[in-house]
Amino acid sequence: MYLAISLLCGLAAASVPASAQLAGAPYDVSARSYPGPHQALISWESNAPAATGFRVERRLPSGGGWVAVGRVDGAARTYIDTDLRYESAYEYRVAALGQEASAPVFSTAQVILTTPGRAATKADYDLAAAPRRLVAQPMNSTDVMLEWSDATPDETEFKIQRRKAGRHWHTIGSVGPNVTLYRDTGLQAGAAYEYRVTALRPSGRGATSAAAGATLAPAGA
Repeated sequence: MYLAISLLCGLAAASVPASAQLAGAPYDVSARSYPGPHQALISWESNAPAATGFRVERRLPSGGGWVAVGRVDGAARTYIDTDLRYESAYEYRVAALGQEASAPVFSTAQVILTTPGRAATKADYDLAAAPRRLVAQPMNSTDVMLEWSDATPDETEFKIQRRKAGRHWHTIGSVGPNVTLYRDTGLQAGAAYEYRVTALRPSGRGATSAAAGATLAPAGA
């Protein structure tokens, strides 16, 4: 069973003051459905290299104080909240810990959890768990650096695939959980490539990112 989650409002990266981002305030806070009864996947982004962790808090929009529901380490960008009720609204906020500021800076999102009107499909899960913001950056005429955001809290590995335009996908490598960088080397100078990354879970099911392209410079350029 999945929760169908409707995001009412969130704090987008563009709306966060630059000073707050530099201080490590999380941004792009969102909530998505997650496999399992009464669960939600909370995700965010952060420019907080010195953060020792992130604290996730929850409350009811109708009133009441914020309650800490979990803490994750500084490399994490997701948290699974459990024991939620259908047909209920919740607010979440996330703060970076270990900053020099005397008080943590929070970013907030509000969500409504409703009983799904249909059975969730694999595509629903893929949308929530697929790696995000895949970027393919040429490093020289033969190497491409890949970087992405991890949206899955329990992946066992990331599978990297490559193709030339119009060709079939081929697996070229893999990295372990929580690793979000991969360098592809020994490529053809001047060629154009497409990449995609799949997060594999303990069940063996994968969630695949949108493709990203890179065109290498000609040899000697």
